[in-house]
Amino acid sequence: MSQAAQSRNRRRLLVTLAAPFLGLLLLEGVVRMTGISSLPVPEVEDRLLSEVNESDLKFVNRPNGMKRVTYKEGGESWTVVMNLNADRFRGPRLEREKPAGQLRIACLGDSHTFGEGVPNGGTWPDHLRKFAGADVEVINAGVDAYDTLQEALWYEQFVESWNPDVVLLAYFPNDVAARGVGGGTESEQLVVWTHPRQTGWIRSLRTHSKAADVICDRIYNWRSLQARQLAWNERYIDGDPGWQRARQALLRLRARCNAQGRDFHVALFPYLVEKEGAFVSSKALAVVREFCEQSGISCFDGEPALLEELERCSGAQELRVGQGDFHANSRAYGAFAKALASWLVRTGVLPKSP
Repeated sequence: MSQAAQSRNRRRLLVTLAAPFLGLLLLEGVVRMTGISSLPVPEVEDRLLSEVNESDLKFVNRPNGMKRVTYKEGGESWTVVMNLNADRFRGPRLEREKPAGQLRIACLGDSHTFGEGVPNGGTWPDHLRKFAGADVEVINAGVDAYDTLQEALWYEQFVESWNPDVVLLAYFPNDVAARGVGGGTESEQLVVWTHPRQTGWIRSLRTHSKAADVICDRIYNWRSLQARQLAWNERYIDGDPGWQRARQALLRLRARCNAQGRDFHVALFPYLVEKEGAFVSSKALAVVREFCEQSGISCFDGEPALLEELERCSGAQELRVGQGDFHANSRAYGAFAKALASWLVRTGVLPKSP
């Protein structure tokens, strides 16, 4: 090979080796010049929960607990404070002895009942209280991060002593991911690596490179959404231990309420991501609805009301807490509660139309 040919080959090799690095440098420059950034992780001050020495219950609301979250999106910053009262519930305190002539409703659920990211007064139990009328008391007994069995145990130990006439359990599709049981698929490695709170060399890379930070952020949001939808569709089958535990907990609550002469109802709350005219949790919650119907459990489906509210929006993000927080906001909770109140009137639970 001639010396000229060798020189050309060396140049090609150097270009080949340098191209990826030059591309990354160019991408880094573009990201920095355009101001593109990942969604900042919210700043959280959390004093909501207390651990308990019980393997299935694990934790409960703390009396007078508080959680403060500061969100930063699109150049804006806002802080949401969420408070529990001295009785471990979110919302105004009630007299334990129910006044004569009052109907008392206890609302069970996870963060979508507690109202993660929503200011005090904006949860769906708060809205239900307004729609139900002056003769109805509503207790928000939601607990952040609970599954269905935890909700049943929490009710038995902390809620039923308040003698509710009606017990409403808001079921969210991730309730199938019950604590302490197997089943389903593990989070894919790509989601784990790109998680906003990932540490180690990935955190170091994201700290020093805005391009890497943005890429990880987009991958995490895209793949985690796909992973959730896939996991829900796979887990709502008879043999899944998480779904078995959720069903057993629903039957346990139904039996306990029936024995005490209390109404028990399930309200299905969807995951607010729309695809082809439905929310991505529609298939999973259809399985829950069918189980409730077969088991004699009265069931309200909140998806139609929220889809109707979605039609009034420019996108589902207007029904969520923020770009990086897919919990419902007060607007979504208001639409859900209004439809739920109307349904409770039709079923004879509430005495008058909201």
